[in-house]
Amino acid sequence: MRAITAATIAVCAITCAFVALPARSAGPAVKPTPTPTPVAIAYDEIHRNIMEPATPPPPGSFQDDYQLAMQGSGAGTQQASNASTPAPKKHGLGSLMSGMMNPGAQGEAGPGGPPGDPMAMMNAMRYGTVVRYTWYWSKNWIREDDPVTQTAVIHKCPQHQEIHLDLKNKTYTIVDTSQNCVTDAGSGGGSSPNYSGMKMEPGTVDMNITNTNESLGPKTIEGIATNGNKSTMQMSMTNATGSCTNNDFGMIKVAYISDIGKPRAYCPLVMGHAAMAGGGGMPSGGCKPTFHGAMTGNPMADSGDKLEMYLLTQMQTAQMRGRSFDQLTERGHVNWYYKPQADPLFEPPPDFTKAN
Repeated sequence: MRAITAATIAVCAITCAFVALPARSAGPAVKPTPTPTPVAIAYDEIHRNIMEPATPPPPGSFQDDYQLAMQGSGAGTQQASNASTPAPKKHGLGSLMSGMMNPGAQGEAGPGGPPGDPMAMMNAMRYGTVVRYTWYWSKNWIREDDPVTQTAVIHKCPQHQEIHLDLKNKTYTIVDTSQNCVTDAGSGGGSSPNYSGMKMEPGTVDMNITNTNESLGPKTIEGIATNGNKSTMQMSMTNATGSCTNNDFGMIKVAYISDIGKPRAYCPLVMGHAAMAGGGGMPSGGCKPTFHGAMTGNPMADSGDKLEMYLLTQMQTAQMRGRSFDQLTERGHVNWYYKPQADPLFEPPPDFTKAN
């Protein structure tokens, strides 16, 4: 907005000067200097899992939640321009459901401890974790900063390179990732599980699904205009036989979506994850549901190619006995960088030395 204002002032100044001069001195019009285009975007992201009796904060609470997350992680109060704590690598509904079904296998470390550390997990659940993402669009580079460990990782996907920065000791290392990746999701590779020989007990179940969407209207969050949407899904599984089970499942998703294009990483797949995209086959037999009802939209889908400034997912199952499990993502401190600002962020600083 500042650049547009400057260009507008320049046009006004030129116009006013021409009006003040005699008509014979007007001369040809002078075009203003084009406004430069940003090449990167940065924002802080708070990620938090919430269990009752705690309740999720309302949209617009980013600043307070940012301070709580930073203090709870042991990083103390820091300026928004500083790096932030990395969020768990797996967000989304799949991780949420996996963690609920097998909480001892998540292996995600919260701030202040290694994977499985109860105190670290409690701090992460209570205060949330924060990550600062910086995305270099044209080069497909990504930087993630962590103020607790005072480290950063620069991912240069097209170059198969990672640069690890130790911001405290001013050292860096460069890792060649080409040996650990596959470029084609369907190429197999890695230690992918193969289900093609497995058989499961057959079964059937009636699955009744209803879904509704509600507009929550416009709301400005962190100076960014958004539109809110609430999606509610209820699923009931009845008349189960064989390997199927009766169950009830409910999910509510509240999203405040901006007009900012969502940055996406098109990195090569890490070896061992290729089975998620192809190969391996699926077990034969198993539970076969029969679907009933109608859905208006898919609450499990993300918000498309636009960045959510606030995203709350609330899930409830019959086994949870009326309690819900909430997953919240809040974003703020959005900033755009031009090339002279962005380029140095994706290289080791000149006063850093290469670690052995």
